[in-house]
Amino acid sequence: MLNWDDPTATFSNTLAADNNKIPGNVEQTEPTLNVEKQLKETQAPQIILDAKKPVRADDKRVINGKTDINQLAPFKYPWAWEFWLNANRNHWTPLDINMSKDVHDYQHRLTLEEKHVYENVLSYLTTSDIM
Repeated sequence: MLNWDDPTATFSNTLAADNNKIPGNVEQTEPTLNVEKQLKETQAPQIILDAKKPVRADDKRVINGKTDINQLAPFKYPWAWEFWLNANRNHWTPLDINMSKDVHDYQHRLTLEEKHVYENVLSYLTTSDIM
């Protein structure tokens, strides 16, 4: 059986098995099957048990050690806070600019062909922003 605490043990056992290997010998392949079977039996329940454990927010502290895992601001360091504020000034959001006239124009003034072009260009640009 493999010992995960000693990574060289598996390597040395593999080398010894390769040196003793005789072509066509069935007895050499059976222990390998048994080892694989034992690994599946011993490791699978451990993975399932780990997945059932609840996530503790205390284990995922992000900034300033608060338990909210999605907390981004305020930052611990003043220079990081200034950098974040400057980065936010580099773009606008729909909350910053009134888009109601644009929505009205899209719904009532554009033809079906214009809407099709607009949607395709918008989807292309949105996808390219992600890359």
